[in-house]
Amino acid sequence: MIYVENKDLVIPGEVLADDEYYSGRGTFKEDGKICSSLMGLVSLRNKKIRVIPLKSKYVPKKGDVVIGKIKDVRFSMWDVDINSPYSGILPAFEVFGREKKELNKVFDVGDVLFLRVVDVDEVKKVKLGLKGRGMGKFRGGIIVDITPTKVPRLIGKKGSMINMIKDKTNCKIIVGQNGLVWVKGDEDMEQLTKEIIHMIEAEAHTSGLTNKVKNKLYLAIDGELPQEDDYSDDYEELEKPKLQNFKEELEQEEKEEQLKKDSTDFYKVIEELKKKNKKEKAKRKNKDKKNDNSDNNDNNKQSETIFSKRVEIPLVGLILVVLIVIIIIISLIIFKDNIFNFKGFKDSNVYTNQISADNLLNEEEKIGFNLITKWLENYEGANMEITNKILSYKINSISLNSKKDDKFIILSTFDVVPASIDNTIWINDNGEKQGDTIKNKSMYFVIEKVQDNYEIVSTSASKPDINNEELTEEKAILLIKNDFSDSDKLNLSSDSSMIDSLDQSKKTEVENAIGEKLDNCFKITGSYRNTYFLGTILVNKNNKEKWFVDVSGDVTKLEKSTGILNVAEFEVQGDLNISVDQALLITIGSFPKNKRQAVSIAEDWTDNIKNKKEVEKQLGDLDDYYALKTKTSKGFIVIKKNGLTKDFVSSEGKVTNLLGVEDITTILE
Repeated sequence: MIYVENKDLVIPGEVLADDEYYSGRGTFKEDGKICSSLMGLVSLRNKKIRVIPLKSKYVPKKGDVVIGKIKDVRFSMWDVDINSPYSGILPAFEVFGREKKELNKVFDVGDVLFLRVVDVDEVKKVKLGLKGRGMGKFRGGIIVDITPTKVPRLIGKKGSMINMIKDKTNCKIIVGQNGLVWVKGDEDMEQLTKEIIHMIEAEAHTSGLTNKVKNKLYLAIDGELPQEDDYSDDYEELEKPKLQNFKEELEQEEKEEQLKKDSTDFYKVIEELKKKNKKEKAKRKNKDKKNDNSDNNDNNKQSETIFSKRVEIPLVGLILVVLIVIIIIISLIIFKDNIFNFKGFKDSNVYTNQISADNLLNEEEKIGFNLITKWLENYEGANMEITNKILSYKINSISLNSKKDDKFIILSTFDVVPASIDNTIWINDNGEKQGDTIKNKSMYFVIEKVQDNYEIVSTSASKPDINNEELTEEKAILLIKNDFSDSDKLNLSSDSSMIDSLDQSKKTEVENAIGEKLDNCFKITGSYRNTYFLGTILVNKNNKEKWFVDVSGDVTKLEKSTGILNVAEFEVQGDLNISVDQALLITIGSFPKNKRQAVSIAEDWTDNIKNKKEVEKQLGDLDDYYALKTKTSKGFIVIKKNGLTKDFVSSEGKVTNLLGVEDITTILE
């Protein structure tokens, strides 16, 4: 038997149903009855009954999208307030990989970000990331704070409520599952949207809310009520945040009360001294007047004593605080390695090299020592992934193995202390695991003079063949990756499609610019962090020179200082003049190889979409875009003619950004 109805307001202990129903979140069973464990709204689904709290703290879980505010910038991460009892951290490597950048120049205190919860460990330490469409820093707009449990009501069934507000106010709205909502539009519309959101929060449990919101929007914007429509108040519920475990909160309150008590103890002592002083004065009044003079002297002394105690007690507290701060600072200085490193103290046996450049026999070994030192230091970087990161190293030996012209091989043995001994790449191939250290790891380093500088061109556990001068495609890709600090996020392969799409006159211009025939070069393209290079990397088969040719045919020579990533990013952000054929190639390259589809040009595409004005608001002039389609797509892939913006416009007029999307097939369906 059921004693309540859907959306009824209940209080803790209220009987909801007999145990023939299933007990859900926010309920408990007692004596064959299902009772509410909190104040909230009843939710009935088939035979399952649960209570949605009217107000609760947001408890993060993996996969949630949240809005957070930067509250502190540390050396390798940002501390983020996510409107929860548990603060989040955004590691630097989640933002820009292994590149070394000043964090406060990327995101600073006070910046508001749209983030995803990457992981939540057993102590509720929340790791955040920016991987996903639309993730990043908000610019402008306002933040509206609501109870996290009211988020599903704000969104509505299949987004009906939030889309109605967006359409009527022309505001951009992003809802975080932590109860924070970002709103950007005209200033008047932002304030109206804020009022509407708070109205939904306050009246989430009432019926007819959708029509109330609609009426308020139309009255505020159009000055008249809308035509009568049958709007349903059903809404699609997101998984609700779990109720907070109030044990921690109570413990915190007790700590705060104790601090308050401690801070007022010295005032109590003073009051007791005052009372004692009054009693002493009363006793003295009963004494013989002959002792008045002496009594007065005693009173003066007593007053001085009380005054000194008044000064002494808070002074003692201040001194104690200063001493504690000094002790903490000294401890941080002495034990900094133990506090901030992943594993205890750096192994003293590993911290100092057994050799130096000065005691090496020849110039090649000295060059090798310096280059290998820099190579190992790179793996100590703060942004290095845990599997690659080391805490310290020690070079045991350096020896010249072979030499030919400006190329030579150095064999080196070294010890490393990985950040995680149980999850590290450093144990691969060779090396002995001893405690937290990998001992006697050996590697061959191929070092070559490039222009006026020596560089490590390859590394391997087995001895390479220095006499093999033939440049293979694999070696060409390795040369490219050596210019990349974050090469594990770089995917390269042989692909000539983009450069082949250039007309013959452009190809001739490219050949004149590089001083070499295109057939004498390896043609390589790829992606970095799921963002495709807009062009082709050329590697000369004879002299190993490298160039980047963008989709418009412009050539940039790639030096170590230039960096392929910088060039590729520039091309992504810069102005381009791409042909429709190049647009087709870019689109085809966006499909996974196993899901390639035929792509064709869509003529008069704007006549086949709804909400054309809304699409123009987001994209600008639609004549500036190429429109493409597949046989299965329910809309159009649009690519801007003078720059890389790649979007999907559905037949209903919804715009979805495709740049960086790994598998676009799901969006096209």
